[in-house]
Amino acid sequence: MDQNESGFSLELTSRNRLQSMSLNGNRNKGLLVEGNLGVISDVEFQGGTVMVITGTNGIIRLDITPSFLLSKLNKEEKQNGE
Repeated sequence: MDQNESGFSLELTSRNRLQSMSLNGNRNKGLLVEGNLGVISDVEFQGGTVMVITGTNGIIRLDITPSFLLSKLNKEEKQNGE
């Protein structure tokens, strides 16, 4: 993974929470994972570099810093005239 790229993980409490997963046999094509995270109970940053979103049905972890996230959110607000 390039140093400018961000990793992620998805952990669900049950396979029943996975709505769909689509794999294409061609490595150049994408992957789609959809599921039900449930009710969001917590959003936190671990170690300042991993955002953890915890729901009643699972957890999503994303390698992203708070400052990067805020800069992107602020950019979107400016574009929307907010």
